Amino acid sequence: MNILILTTHLNFGGISSYVFNLARELKKNGDNVFVGSSGGDLKKELLNLGIEHIDLNIRTKSELSPKIILSFFTLKRAIFEKNIQIIHAQTRVTQVLAYLLNRFLGVPYVSTCHGYFRPRRLRKIFGCWGNRVIAISEAVSKHLIDDFKLSSEKVKLVYNGIRVKRRAEFNQKQLRHKFGLKDAPVAGIVARLSPVKGHKYLLEAMRYVTSTRVDAQLLIVGDGPSKQELVNLTEKFNLKENLIFIPSRGNLEEIFALMNVYVSPSLQEGLGLSVLEAMANYVPVAAYASGGIKDIIKHEINGLLVEPFAVKDLAGAILRLIIDEELASSIKEAAYNFVKEKFSAEKMAQETIEVYKEALG
Repeated sequence: MNILILTTHLNFGGISSYVFNLARELKKNGDNVFVGSSGGDLKKELLNLGIEHIDLNIRTKSELSPKIILSFFTLKRAIFEKNIQIIHAQTRVTQVLAYLLNRFLGVPYVSTCHGYFRPRRLRKIFGCWGNRVIAISEAVSKHLIDDFKLSSEKVKLVYNGIRVKRRAEFNQKQLRHKFGLKDAPVAGIVARLSPVKGHKYLLEAMRYVTSTRVDAQLLIVGDGPSKQELVNLTEKFNLKENLIFIPSRGNLEEIFALMNVYVSPSLQEGLGLSVLEAMANYVPVAAYASGGIKDIIKHEINGLLVEPFAVKDLAGAILRLIIDEELASSIKEAAYNFVKEKFSAEKMAQETIEVYKEALG
């Protein structure tokens, strides 16, 4: 099958990771995969896998941007030259682009909904969802059916998949020195620094954690508009000695190897790719029970859940996983096995291929 995957960019983040994992597995399956985007951090890695990238000037959030029309003409030629059979759009802008390509060239397309859309009028009237819509969690599937009135036959649940392998071994002393960490418990989060990810609630929770464990540390990995606000809160809560910020990065094995606990205080999460990554790297997770996180975490079996905004409860969950080594060990083993069985990249690719076949059917 000749498949064109469209996304706005390939900078580090959930959608880019999804595109990379899916493209890699589809290629391993024997399909011809092409990725169209404005480029970014993962472009080189795709090229190293032998996956062709089509350069587009599509870095925009506006579904009415002239960049969509320019990209249309770039892709029109590529679709004929490469005999593209199906298009897979990942963002609202690329959904609109795929709709135009479908309308004028007749190529079927699928879109993946990675989270929650505001039910704006334009989006309701011109959904541009495609022949099929992939929802990455039960919560997102319900959102599409309830808020956008899509038929349950059109919406297909395919969980995000990740590459699952045994946790790499590192020299902890050297690793902690590299990142400026002390020999003390580390809680961590990998997420874009934006309000919806709930970093400020994690900082509040760390106030309570450090009142019990003065030496506890917090590792925040990511970039985004909330950086300065979080820096200010760090000073306000007297956490400057306990917190380290690290910019977004690709390979996270070293980061996860440092963590005793992974924390997800997100208020609205489509599924939680970084949570899956943590679980696959043997890091026990404490999380707010929001959105698709409830599809992943089973409380006290493969993680700990607390209600959103319950800062003291979140602090309590972090402390439990730091102090109770037996609980932490049981949870991380169950989490690894759960991800390996339910959320592998291979499983995601096979189920996505079945969606493509339905769209082509």
